[in-house]
Amino acid sequence: MIETYRMLGAEHQTDLDREAGRRSLARAAPRRRSVPGALRATLRHVVALRLRTPPAASPAEGGGEA
Repeated sequence: MIETYRMLGAEHQTDLDREAGRRSLARAAPRRRSVPGALRATLRHVVALRLRTPPAASPAEGGGEA
């Protein structure tokens, strides 16, 4: 009977060690952004670029070549 509990304890400890290893790897891996988060960051970047550069003059405003 004692041997049965010893085996069950060893299996449980192996499971705990495996889970700890998985969590350690997950902490070390870079986090992936969610799609909405990535889109939000991209939109912020595009807006920032548009704010830094003046818009091109349209032909209707007389900025284009005739």
